Amino acid sequence: YLSTHNTNHIRQHTLSYSLLASSFSIPSQMAEGWFKFTGASPYPPLTANSDHSKFTYGILQNRQFRMGWIQGKHDKENENMVLDWIARTVGISLDGDNAAEKLIDGMILCQFMHCLNSHALARKISYKSSRFGATENLENFQDALIALGLNRSQLFPISDLIEKKELSSLVNTLVTLKKIV
Repeated sequence: YLSTHNTNHIRQHTLSYSLLASSFSIPSQMAEGWFKFTGASPYPPLTANSDHSKFTYGILQNRQFRMGWIQGKHDKENENMVLDWIARTVGISLDGDNAAEKLIDGMILCQFMHCLNSHALARKISYKSSRFGATENLENFQDALIALGLNRSQLFPISDLIEKKELSSLVNTLVTLKKIV
């Protein structure tokens, strides 16, 4: 009697598990239904960067630098003023679209500092096109900012620029520098 009872009990649970497992196909059917109904996916298209090492939904280009604008942290007037100041001082062309990419390695910022005060930089500018070279240049730039009178609390986080998170902290640091110089 026990073995027959256990077998029937197992069959009941197997049947209920198979019904439960079949219910998990509903979300995919809903997504397929959405596509059939609207003719489009409810999700943005999947895009990749140039070497296909990172994938994301939606437009990938400059997404990290544009997050400040989306979140309302972006001050276009100060950014234009700072970029124009750097461009005129160093003698290069900088606009909002390519500025972040040009400033990441720290070379232009170090050249800018050298133009403001030829003795402010403690070390030579690193022309290595690597993350280490960029970090070296940005630390050199920050040391020069401190030598000119800025506090550590007024400096931008180096990681924000290298990791392409945010440009607004750099802009705020340079606005403070402009008031001092």
